[in-house]
Amino acid sequence: SIVDSSFSKLIYFDEGLFFQIISHLFDNALKFTKKGEISIDIYISENEEVENQKDFNIEVIDTGIGIAKEKKVELFSAFQKDGNHMTSEYGGLGIGLNIVKKLVGLLKGSISVQSEVNKGSNFKITFPNLKFENQNSNWSDKNAQHDELFESANLFLIGKNSSTRRALKKYFDFLNFDFLEFDDYTQFSHYLSQKVPNIILINTLELEKDDISKLDQIRGTNNFIISLVKSKDHLSSEGTLHLLNDTLSAPYYRDKINHSLSRFLSKAVTKKPEEIKKVTNVLEENQKNELSLLIENLETSLMPEWKELCNSMIIDDIEVFYQKIESEASSKGLNHCQYLEEWIANLKKNIEVFELDEIEKDLKHYPKLIDDLKKLIS
Repeated sequence: SIVDSSFSKLIYFDEGLFFQIISHLFDNALKFTKKGEISIDIYISENEEVENQKDFNIEVIDTGIGIAKEKKVELFSAFQKDGNHMTSEYGGLGIGLNIVKKLVGLLKGSISVQSEVNKGSNFKITFPNLKFENQNSNWSDKNAQHDELFESANLFLIGKNSSTRRALKKYFDFLNFDFLEFDDYTQFSHYLSQKVPNIILINTLELEKDDISKLDQIRGTNNFIISLVKSKDHLSSEGTLHLLNDTLSAPYYRDKINHSLSRFLSKAVTKKPEEIKKVTNVLEENQKNELSLLIENLETSLMPEWKELCNSMIIDDIEVFYQKIESEASSKGLNHCQYLEEWIANLKKNIEVFELDEIEKDLKHYPKLIDDLKKLIS
């Protein structure tokens, strides 16, 4: 991978969607590159249309089988297949690329491809006019929202899928874990004398029979085994089912990971706030007046913005939208009104784990939210 040496900035970005995009493209490159190399180039360039604006660029370059010119037109169509003998063994040409194009669109970016048969491909993604900040800004403060959810623990991951490993490591870096990766069981077993795992994450389909029996021997009351599978339809092999405490299917969203880990690990002790304001739907007369003004704003000035968001589903803009409402509610002393607080909390949670279907449901609930708020002043 190559990162521009001048690239010393923080980028305000939807990190979850971005990481899904990179993972899909990298997996696609791996699938079609049996020999050679794959690289990821990251750099900032001048915007061609707007003066003094910068673009953020990522290129995933491989020296694989390449793509025929006539296939490029339909490349980003869902489940596009290439019928020639070379690509048939790889299971299709456009798997995942349709998803990539949609995710890039959500982030207001563009994607293009240059390719030549038997020489390789170059997928380029450009995100125009992003907001940058110098690296010496208080990065730790920006990550303060990633509180420790669990007590410290040793997590060992065994598996060859590099994109899965990168995705999980990226998340576990925010938590209070000692996270170690191993290519196979042999490498893992050599480390056991140095440190005992609390959680073992493993693709059991990659295990040999001897490895299964050895894994069975180390499984005890203080360590647990979670199987990683590509989807709910790809179950672990029958010979390993008795070993498993749980199964995680891709994509590995934060809420799914946390739910699984919470079955086996103790939650970290968090400090209680000095004062917790009671959530209430009982309003004082002056609060009813303030709520009337808020409802008027929700129905008038914010309604066109809401309609546009329902069509675009741009995550960054949705965040700005609910933050506007949250800020106005707080200024009016209404941030602990139950209907409003629950709606904002649900939207925040679903944005954090990038559950697009749930985010869409939350947005569509907006008119019902207004109706519920009206009941409080009737």
